[in-house]
Amino acid sequence: MTDVDHERTPLRLTGGRFDDASAGAEVGFPLEVITELARYERLLIQVARGIWKNTHPKRIRAPKRFDQKLRLRLVTVDRGSVMPVLAPNEQLADPQLFDPDGLYQRSHELVADALAAVVDEKPLPADFPLEATASLVQFGSSFRDDERCTLRRRSGGAVTYSQAARRHLVKITAEDNIQIDGELVGRVTQLRPNLQDFHFLIRGGARVTGKYHQQSRFEELRPVVDADDKAAFVRLACTFSKDSLGRVAAIDDVREVETVVGSEDAMAAELRGLLELEAGWHDGAGAAPTEAAVEWARDFAAELNVSTDALGLFPTLEGGVLAEMQIDARRWSLEVEPDGSPFVASAGPDEAPSVSEPGGAADAARALEAFLHD
Repeated sequence: MTDVDHERTPLRLTGGRFDDASAGAEVGFPLEVITELARYERLLIQVARGIWKNTHPKRIRAPKRFDQKLRLRLVTVDRGSVMPVLAPNEQLADPQLFDPDGLYQRSHELVADALAAVVDEKPLPADFPLEATASLVQFGSSFRDDERCTLRRRSGGAVTYSQAARRHLVKITAEDNIQIDGELVGRVTQLRPNLQDFHFLIRGGARVTGKYHQQSRFEELRPVVDADDKAAFVRLACTFSKDSLGRVAAIDDVREVETVVGSEDAMAAELRGLLELEAGWHDGAGAAPTEAAVEWARDFAAELNVSTDALGLFPTLEGGVLAEMQIDARRWSLEVEPDGSPFVASAGPDEAPSVSEPGGAADAARALEAFLHD
C-alpha cells in the first residue's frame, strides 16, 4: 500500500441496488444513494472536530481550513459489490503534509467503533462526540433492508452496518438521553441498598442518581460513601446517560469502583482541594488539575518518609500539580504536568539549579529526602 493509498477509505456496499450494479451491465455507483457519501463525510468531519477539541481543551477555535482538509473526493469505485473509495481532498493534493495529527484515520476508527457498538446494541463509546450523534443517525438512512455498508478498519478488521442496526440507533437516540460507556470521577454522597442506587457528586459537575445491578457492588461503594467534605474521590467505570446538552443525566450501572483520593491518604485534604477546583479557578483562567496529575502527587506523598508540614501542593494554570518546599533560601519542587509527566527541580544560593525527571513517585520522594538531608 502506498503512502497515498493508506489514507483512502473504501466503503463496501452490498445487497439490493449494489449487487444489481456489480452483477450486470450497471457497473458503478447508484446515484440515488450517493448522498450517503456526503453523510459519511459530514460524520467524519464532526467526529474529527470532537477529537481535536478533546486533545486541545484550551483552544476555542479549530485551525483554519480544518473542515476543508478533511473534505472527501470519490477517487474510484471498485468491484465487489460496490466499493466507493474516498480520499481527503487535501491528501490528494499533498500526501506528505496531510493530517499530521492523524485525525482522518482516528475519526474513521471512532466512527467504526460507534457503528460496531450500535450493531452489538451497546452504548456509544465514551469518546464519541455528542455533537456528531445526529450525523451518525442520518448515515445509512437511504439504505434498504437488504443493503449493507462495511467499513474497513486500518487494523484489518471491519464492521458491517445495516438498516436494522440503524433502527436500534434511532430508538436509543430518540430519547432525551444517550447512553455512554466510560468513567466518572466524584464522590458518593448517599447509598441506598434497598433500591440499589446512590447519589454521586461528579467532579466539576452536578449531583446525579446512580444505579448498580450487581449486589456485590454495594460492598465496593459502602466504604467510600460520605456526605461531608472529607469523602473519598472515586472513579466509577460505568454506563451513564448524557442529555442533549452533553451533561451527565444519570448513572445506569457501575462495573468497577476505584479510589482516586481516600480519606486516609497522605495529604488527603490538599489532594481533595485540587480535585475540587474547576476550570477558571484563577480569575477566570486556569485549567482544572487532571486526575493523572493529582494521582501522581498522591503516590508521591504516600512514598514520603519525612514530615509534609512544610510541603505545599498547588495547581498549575495548565492543569498540572506543583509540590513545593522552601527551607531558608533553598527551594525544592516537583511539577507534574497534566499528562502525568513529572520533573524535579532544586536550587539554592550556593548551588546551581538542577532539573531531573524521576523514574517514579518513589524516586521523587527520595529526591526530596536527599534535599532535606543535604
